[in-house]
Amino acid sequence: MITYDPSVMENLASSLYKRAASIERTGAILGGLVGLAGTWATVTSMGVGDNLLVMAFGTLLGGAIGYNSARSRAFMLRAEAQKLLCQVQIEANTRRAAGLQHTA
Repeated sequence: MITYDPSVMENLASSLYKRAASIERTGAILGGLVGLAGTWATVTSMGVGDNLLVMAFGTLLGGAIGYNSARSRAFMLRAEAQKLLCQVQIEANTRRAAGLQHTA
């Protein structure tokens, strides 16, 4: 028989939080790389040369856009983690109110 183990849901919630942070970092890095590549292609095609300030701005802008687009997915993962933690707390409160102890 399978028994209830709150640590499984707590570990899953922790994993979801780590994944959310990873998604935000990855979005910022990929956005920055796309911004750098786009800026470099634009600057070199215009024959301006390697304008470092323009390329830095393009990289930062791309990183900001990538981070912002990744935030919504990360938010959904954090909300799901909060739902899991809420369910664990509800179960613990229900057991306590009923006078039951967790047996695992």
